[in-house]
Amino acid sequence: MTTALTTAPTTITPTEMAWMAAVIDMRGKTRRSCHVSRRTPLLMLYVESRHLPVLRRLGRYSGSRIEVEQAKALPASMRKQCAAHCPDAHQHVQTVLPEIGRWHISGAGAAVVLHNLLPMMMIDLDARKDFVRQVYAQVPMSGRGRHAIDQSLNRLRRLGWEIPPQLMPPVDAVLAGAA
Repeated sequence: MTTALTTAPTTITPTEMAWMAAVIDMRGKTRRSCHVSRRTPLLMLYVESRHLPVLRRLGRYSGSRIEVEQAKALPASMRKQCAAHCPDAHQHVQTVLPEIGRWHISGAGAAVVLHNLLPMMMIDLDARKDFVRQVYAQVPMSGRGRHAIDQSLNRLRRLGWEIPPQLMPPVDAVLAGAA
């Protein structure tokens, strides 16, 4: 699997946000991943597709990379023979799995994206709102992991995303860090 950085980030427009909302509404999935090295589960928003230009565009709008799995030969055990409607059994399936990619954003970044896109989405809104609430509940306001969250929020802010106040540290914590 290779990771491809998308082209230079641009400031996202309302039209581009609407496009992104439609893609995520139709093809987006959420995932909860638990790992022993993490205190809290990793919450991820992702889209998988063989249409790499769509994934590159999602990556450009979010300032993130996409992962691309190269095309590969389909194992013989996965090929199904046709005997139901053909006189001679043969294989109808292609022998190569196409190149497939994945765009994803996790944690606070996923919450920012959904916070901005939910007003334009129609499918599975309750589950997506619950996903955002879960992220808000587990984001640390200071300490371990906060630096990476701040980097993600700053990247998205530079791209034109509105940062929800639930992800911002209290003013007292910011002032204490500056002193």
